[in-house]
Amino acid sequence: MFEIGFWEIVLVSLVALLVFGPERLPGLVREVMAVIRQVQGVATSARDQLNRELEIQELRQTLQEQKRLLTDTLKDPDNRDKVREEGKREETE
Repeated sequence: MFEIGFWEIVLVSLVALLVFGPERLPGLVREVMAVIRQVQGVATSARDQLNRELEIQELRQTLQEQKRLLTDTLKDPDNRDKVREEGKREETE
């Protein structure tokens, strides 16, 4: 995601050390890491929820398509008899 090299990390660390001082820096790093973990958790939760919603939507579309196909098949008298015969054959197998 971010392309941060070694020297960029060193520079940011030195600036943070100068700005916050050696006493406050460890606590600040812990707080920043806690916030990062929370943001990652929220992002993961949102991604999982979105995936579930997409799966539900795909299932609904498939169900509607199958329902339409079945309705179209049963409207035609010739197809209705064929479907019944195939259903009876599948039940006996």
